[in-house]
Amino acid sequence: MKIALVRTSIDLLFNFIELVIFADVILALVFMSKPNKVLYFIRLITEPILSPFKKIQQKLIPNVPVDFSPFFALVTLNIVEKLIYSIL
Repeated sequence: MKIALVRTSIDLLFNFIELVIFADVILALVFMSKPNKVLYFIRLITEPILSPFKKIQQKLIPNVPVDFSPFFALVTLNIVEKLIYSIL
């Protein structure tokens, strides 16, 4: 019973993070030059997750006009989630 609760909590956490990353990508396209409070709140959540991947992308493939950090973050989150589930 306790493991099911832990699994559900982990699943909800990872789903929330993935949803916020997708929202960040979509809202960044919609509100490219218009700062707003929703985008600011989403960036508060996603920036600590995406910034390491932005730095890696900048070192490996500099001057690329497309930001691949959300893709790398989602793949990494998926791997971490599977690792956590395999431990449980």
